[in-house]
Amino acid sequence: MTRTGATVALVGVNLLWAVQYPALAVAGRVLGPGTLAFWQVAGGLAVVGVAGRLAGHRPSRYRDARGVALLGLLGIALPAVCMPWGITRSTASHAALLSLTVPLLMSLFAWPLLGERLRARTGVALGLGLAGAAMASRSELAGHSFDPRLLLGTAAILVATAGNAFYNVGAKRLAPRLGALTVLGGSYLAALPPTLLFAATEPLPPWRADRTVAATLVAVLAAGVVPWGLGMV
Repeated sequence: MTRTGATVALVGVNLLWAVQYPALAVAGRVLGPGTLAFWQVAGGLAVVGVAGRLAGHRPSRYRDARGVALLGLLGIALPAVCMPWGITRSTASHAALLSLTVPLLMSLFAWPLLGERLRARTGVALGLGLAGAAMASRSELAGHSFDPRLLLGTAAILVATAGNAFYNVGAKRLAPRLGALTVLGGSYLAALPPTLLFAATEPLPPWRADRTVAATLVAVLAAGVVPWGLGMV
């Protein structure tokens, strides 16, 4: 793939992930974060399975099952739960803004996980980038009155963002040995049980035969299949 093609692909992936934030804001009005997390992971796993079958991919034997499981727990399950939990207590636009720090956090994780050197200029750039994100976040929240829920929501979004960055770096480390689809599918399989367990603790929503049901189902589909499926593949 040429550099231009890679750039276009990255822009397209970012657009796919952007669908997640308003979709979670809509679905979060009816469903709990555990339920949303489960359906996001399940939707992503379904897309990965279809993509693997179309590509004729056969999963390789896991020589690093612990690493894949860790990616699934910290890089998939944790963000899948924390992001909708945070958005329901903050705002979708705030979550989208904080997600811009993923490349910065990836640089930090690449240091211990990939052995990449953290040069002085890179450290300064990271510091400036994180400071800019903090200032933008403060500006975004300036119009809201002080609310502990807002702070908790922001913290949850940051945890989800860090989890996404951890997954990207960890997958880069494992993919050359196991294959990208194997790592992705294995991570989703590892994330499915804990999200299902979390979802089982939540009360069932009061479903009504109105537009709310349709809007929620469309939002769940968009939040799962689009970013966690198409975006990851």
